[in-house]
Amino acid sequence: MFILRGESVSQTHEAMQSFDIDVEQQRTLKVIDGFKTSLPAQLIPCVEKTRVCLSWSVVYAEVAFPYALAAGKWCVHFWSMLPHNVILCMLGVFLCFFGGMYPTLMAAGEAIRICGWDRTADSCKALLGEAKLILEESKKDDLRDDDGDGIADIDQLDAKALVKRKTRLVLLKCHPNEINVALSGLFISWLGVVGVLKAKFAKTIALAVTIGDLVKKPFTLLLAPLAAHIIPEEYKHWIPIIIGWLAKSLGIAVAWYIERVLSAVHSAARGGLMFSRAFLAFADGQGWTLGGQIKPNPEDTYIDEVIGWSVAAVGVLWQFSVNFAPPFPLNLVFFPVTIGEYMLQWHITQA
Repeated sequence: MFILRGESVSQTHEAMQSFDIDVEQQRTLKVIDGFKTSLPAQLIPCVEKTRVCLSWSVVYAEVAFPYALAAGKWCVHFWSMLPHNVILCMLGVFLCFFGGMYPTLMAAGEAIRICGWDRTADSCKALLGEAKLILEESKKDDLRDDDGDGIADIDQLDAKALVKRKTRLVLLKCHPNEINVALSGLFISWLGVVGVLKAKFAKTIALAVTIGDLVKKPFTLLLAPLAAHIIPEEYKHWIPIIIGWLAKSLGIAVAWYIERVLSAVHSAARGGLMFSRAFLAFADGQGWTLGGQIKPNPEDTYIDEVIGWSVAAVGVLWQFSVNFAPPFPLNLVFFPVTIGEYMLQWHITQA
């Protein structure tokens, strides 16, 4: 497996030179085949059909990971160099233009900060360190040729033997106590976040559940006969479950759209004033003036409210114009964030 050996993108690229994609894909296929035998019989056909796609997904994720990690470190370094008021300006603009799109994630971020950010960060660092250690040891194991025949030992093993070898390597090289402490810390933080979110969005959750319950019966009357003609007899017991999912999805969509509207207005008002006051403080620090005579002091004028509410209005109108979904190409950049938002909404809306 591949391990990031340097801190910079150039060092990452150099380390990638020894990474053979085709060889790694074949090894990943072998590992999937080894794990396949331990899966439930119902899942084996699905794995058989998707094994090639799964192997390439793993390989390309492995290729992208070190570059993403290097880019993340560069972003953190760049962020830490920015003046405090510039950071507040950026956060204010983000609240104005994206507050209604990601209300749950923003609330989760605030909850993490309140419920123990240091513990969460330390746990993530510990797990990342364990992952790097295992990847490094796995890379060394991939190169071993104990019999000296010029072929790596792992390429001479069958699927089951390869899985056993890699499993044994993980069990021997990792630090179980550190992993246990890190996972416990993340679990405690997660419980705190879920508790805060359920309390914060209690009305939204109740509305989503109520709408889902109200439309479930009409959905059953309308869709069940149609589904009975389409779905084979042996799968008909899935019909009530699927209809329940559809009803709940509709309830979640309607309730959270209302929440997005409210969050967009609230976040924009908060973010607009945050942006204007941080910008004016930055301008004052730089010695900028209005018309060369008047300093932009928010304590003496209404300029902060004028700027803040103007930016807030533009942000809310923009979110309505795009229907609370990032347009292209922002949708590609924010795709993982969007998936996380929907997954978090679904989780906390569980009745």
